[in-house]
Amino acid sequence: VAVRGWVEGSGRQLAEVAAEFDDAGFAAIIVTQINVDGAGTGPDVDLYVELLESLETEVIASGGVGSAEHLRTLANLEEEGIPLAGAIVGKALYEGAFTIDEALAAARSE
Repeated sequence: VAVRGWVEGSGRQLAEVAAEFDDAGFAAIIVTQINVDGAGTGPDVDLYVELLESLETEVIASGGVGSAEHLRTLANLEEEGIPLAGAIVGKALYEGAFTIDEALAAARSE
């Protein structure tokens, strides 16, 4: 887990910190994989699967989306019947990698 604008490590693992928030009553936890954030190279699907397996709180993915196919992958991601709650997309839309309509279509596809 990185802190202070993602420039300083906290010395703690994501699964440990997320588990502490699992009972806090939040509707969802937004998890930004900073290693791929803004890169458009694809989301860290394994990370989100791990969190879906271990948490009761919904998970929203952030980081790495660079194509409508990446969104389609996230939209179809689920573990033991628990789907990913959502995905945050910024740079890819801003840079025109796909349109809002294409993003919505990808999120609705199976």
